Amino acid sequence: MNLSTDITHKLIAQVATVSGADPTALTEETTLQEVGLDSVLLALILRDIEAEFAIEFEDDEVAEFLGASSIRDYVDIVRGALNRAEKTRDGGLLPRQDEISI
Repeated sequence: MNLSTDITHKLIAQVATVSGADPTALTEETTLQEVGLDSVLLALILRDIEAEFAIEFEDDEVAEFLGASSIRDYVDIVRGALNRAEKTRDGGLLPRQDEISI
């Protein structure tokens, strides 16, 4: 499974969980209006996605996420945030996930 597919599956699961929608009926083209998501529910999804992917969205990414209109838009935003986080880690500013010891 590639990263975009993984993100899509996890976002669909989150949208289904918070909206009560049938996950098998959701696709990347599904819009917020179709599932009745508001900004409060989107904030919950955002928090869960940050935890799921071990990332922290920057302010402009949060604004973009809250203004997105489809699951495909969310996938693109999350993928961009993951790429940014990976570049930051590779630049030596943050440890890679496999370098963190607990």
